[in-house]
Amino acid sequence: MKASRSVVLIIAAVMVGSACQRRELISFYKVPFSCQAVNSIGCGSHAKPLLKALAVNSGISEARINHQGTIIAIVWKEAPSLSVIGEVFSPFNVPVDELMGEAHEEAAAGWVNRDDWLTSAQVDQLNLEEAEVLTGRLMKSLMNNNVIKDTATIGPMSNQIKDVFVEYLLNHDPYSTRDDADLKSLEKRIFEIGEAHFGKDKMPPVGIRRFDKH
Repeated sequence: MKASRSVVLIIAAVMVGSACQRRELISFYKVPFSCQAVNSIGCGSHAKPLLKALAVNSGISEARINHQGTIIAIVWKEAPSLSVIGEVFSPFNVPVDELMGEAHEEAAAGWVNRDDWLTSAQVDQLNLEEAEVLTGRLMKSLMNNNVIKDTATIGPMSNQIKDVFVEYLLNHDPYSTRDDADLKSLEKRIFEIGEAHFGKDKMPPVGIRRFDKH
């Protein structure tokens, strides 16, 4: 029994040591990419350009963001480099705010569920979730204001509006000066969908508030 216990203890020590080594190559940074329209998720449109820039950096093995859009995890190939982070973060006006101490440990505990963190190729998932919520809010408003008279309209119209939201969120560039013009185009398209279902002058004006200014 003693021999078996010794083997177990030695194996446990090796596993803990390996975990510590891996953790030394991971840095966590606070980022302002929570979705202001849907508080429980991150803003995929804002996070994606930075994640892509990190992913192609030669010193970085992997970069992911948590589902809430508040923390980016960076797995380094070699020692962490503050200068690299500064160079990559700067064009996006994101301050370098590394999590240290207890905040680092808390983030590292969440990193155990690695698949819950999103890469640049996966972050569009957040845009799909946002589109779903925004569509639901708009449809609820139309129902509460008695604009929708026929409940059979809800399904087809919801799908059309969601598709428009998805297209906008996946393709618009929040860092571009054209974004306000793109938003006006989005409002017009949604208004036209409403008119197609309800008839001319039956759809109220569509005003989408700018939630995504970071």
